Amino acid sequence: MVKSRLLLNKDLLSEEKIDELCKNNITSLQKYRLKSIKSCVYNSTDKRKQYVNRHREHLNMHLIRIYHFRNMLIHEAAINQ
Repeated sequence: MVKSRLLLNKDLLSEEKIDELCKNNITSLQKYRLKSIKSCVYNSTDKRKQYVNRHREHLNMHLIRIYHFRNMLIHEAAINQ
């Protein structure tokens, strides 16, 4: 539930807020991800489009992979009871 509120509140995703989050005690991986998101989202429209398209492709790949494993489990369970 908290995540949905974060997504609805646009102030939490501002450049200043991202900088503030990077200064807090967070892990280096979180800092890296925040800075990469900031560079892609706030710099240029081309990078923004590439970022969204790449993200969409990765989501599609993962959904296909999950569906493939689901089918393997279901069909193998039907054969080997």
